[in-house]
Amino acid sequence: MTQMSPFQLQSSSFKNRGTMPIVNTVKGKSLSLPLTWKGSPENTKSFALICIDLNSPLKLITHWIIYNIPANYNELPEGIPVQSFLTDGICQGRNWKREPGYTGPNPPFGKHSYLFKLFALDILIEKDEKITRKKLLQRMKNHILAETELIGSYPGNPQA
Repeated sequence: MTQMSPFQLQSSSFKNRGTMPIVNTVKGKSLSLPLTWKGSPENTKSFALICIDLNSPLKLITHWIIYNIPANYNELPEGIPVQSFLTDGICQGRNWKREPGYTGPNPPFGKHSYLFKLFALDILIEKDEKITRKKLLQRMKNHILAETELIGSYPGNPQA
C-alpha cells in the first residue's frame, strides 16, 4: 500500500511565507491567487478556503471565503470572479467589506501576513450569499477531514 502524502496547499505565485505579488493586492488588480493542493482524504465531498490577515490590530480581517469547491478539484485559478455563486456549485462568502469574493491585501502599516487555510470536508455547505467566516466555521464543525495552510506576506504603506 502506498502512503498518501500529507494534505498540502501551495501557490505558483509565491512560496510559503513569501511575498505575495502586487497584482493580488489592492495596489494591483486585487486578483485572487492561484492555489493548488494535493493529498486530500478519500471521503472528501468538498473543500472550503478562508483567508485572513494575521496582523490586523483591530479584529480578524477576512479577505476571502470560498466553499463547496468540488472534491475532484485540486486548484483554483487566479482571478476568481467576485460574485456569490460560481460554476460547479462553488460559493463565495462575505469578506471584511461585506462583499462576496476575494479582496486583496492593503495593510496600512508594516508587513502583514495572510493565512490561506484549506479544509477538506465530508459535506457540502448550504448555499448562503451572506455567509461569514464565523458562520462557515460553525457549519464545518465536526465535518473537517483535513486542513492545510499557506501564508503569504505583503509590505504595508512605507510612509506609515
